[in-house]
Amino acid sequence: MLKNNLISVGYKKILDVYSSEIPEFLIPFLESPVLLRMSDIWQTCWCHYSPLFEYKMNLSRFEHSLWVALIIWNFTKSKKQTISWLLHDISHSAFSHVWDFILWDPEHQESSEKFISELICWDDVITSELKSLSIEIGEIEDYEIYPIADNPGPQLSADRLEYNLSSPFILWCLTADDIAEIYNDLIIWKDENKQPELSFTTESLALKFGFLSIENDSTLFSSHEAVFTMTYLAEIIKKMLEIWEIKQTDLYRLWDTDVISMMESSKDSSIRKAWSNYKTTKKINLQDTSDNNQGFISSKCKRRWVDPLIKKWNSYIRLSNISEDFKNRVEEHKNPKEVFIEIPSL
Repeated sequence: MLKNNLISVGYKKILDVYSSEIPEFLIPFLESPVLLRMSDIWQTCWCHYSPLFEYKMNLSRFEHSLWVALIIWNFTKSKKQTISWLLHDISHSAFSHVWDFILWDPEHQESSEKFISELICWDDVITSELKSLSIEIGEIEDYEIYPIADNPGPQLSADRLEYNLSSPFILWCLTADDIAEIYNDLIIWKDENKQPELSFTTESLALKFGFLSIENDSTLFSSHEAVFTMTYLAEIIKKMLEIWEIKQTDLYRLWDTDVISMMESSKDSSIRKAWSNYKTTKKINLQDTSDNNQGFISSKCKRRWVDPLIKKWNSYIRLSNISEDFKNRVEEHKNPKEVFIEIPSL
């Protein structure tokens, strides 16, 4: 059992769906410093503290990482793959993908993939446990080598499966029974490149999940509200970096709540005011063109969706190849109308 109460009570039902238990070899890793930090780095990155989103409960990177690891364990029984994906988010900065907006990389959001090796080597708990399991760091530091866990979008990986199930669970429509229905329909099958991929066996459930992934992205991950909150928070942190109230390395060491405390106690009144405004903004301003107006940014950002694989007899087919409605909806989602979002100046 975990020594720390790191799993929200509301997620116990999800835990029971993904796995009947946490395998014993994982328990020590869950008490490591880098993973304990993930319990205060929120999966929702930018909008955990914003009234623009109404959550039924919170979801940490720790919980997300554990869920993905349990999914991997359920389907593969591979210790190496399971541990690799338990650690896949440890290099996220405070506020996660907000750092991508500081670097102005909203359409790729890949900065969080750095520093995993360094953090693993730094953590004595992890290195000790890997040694006891006779697992080399090189076997778990690059999670992309395991296609069940990670593959090119819009294919279905364990990572995309998890966040597309947990996000609607904490926001609006999905119940634990809905999650179980989708999850229990999945098997491992071969994709177009003969690589293993999570695959549906029931077409209607593949369709349900495909549309769900688009709904998640359009209303949450790539929504105008998400772009606003991430950009605004990025501007606040950039100002803190400029006046040396925080260093870049701090963002990979501190917890979300540490950085919030620094904002609230900043010597710069514009930072304190901006953070207060961030927490109380309930409506954003949009316009169709930028008109060279300062203070407006493009709504373009990374688009996410899943085009599930479906097992058909001894072969396979992609959902987009059998559902014209889904294919059309994907095309609409890939190419949304660009608008411009006002970001308050500091």
